[in-house]
Amino acid sequence: MAGSGKLKLEMLSFFLFIIAGVLYLTLNLLGILDINANWLTTTLRYAKDILIACLFIIVGVVGWRHAKGMDGGYKLVYILCALIVLAAVVIPFLKG
Repeated sequence: MAGSGKLKLEMLSFFLFIIAGVLYLTLNLLGILDINANWLTTTLRYAKDILIACLFIIVGVVGWRHAKGMDGGYKLVYILCALIVLAAVVIPFLKG
């Protein structure tokens, strides 16, 4: 059963990646076609931001699975980068 968590993470990654592609394509098509539906564009942008956060979490989990078996230097770099990514995600929300 140890592999089932990995399988679920892989499946979640796959579907989130597909959703990300559809969201980016939709947002770009709306921009190219100059469709100005503010509520739709705003909703899709919020969905994109949430999706990016989910992808960061998945990458973080996979990265930690790699780093936890390594020496302290890898773990330190991982934690520093995780803090940088967290700050980069949180700061824009605090600004406005």
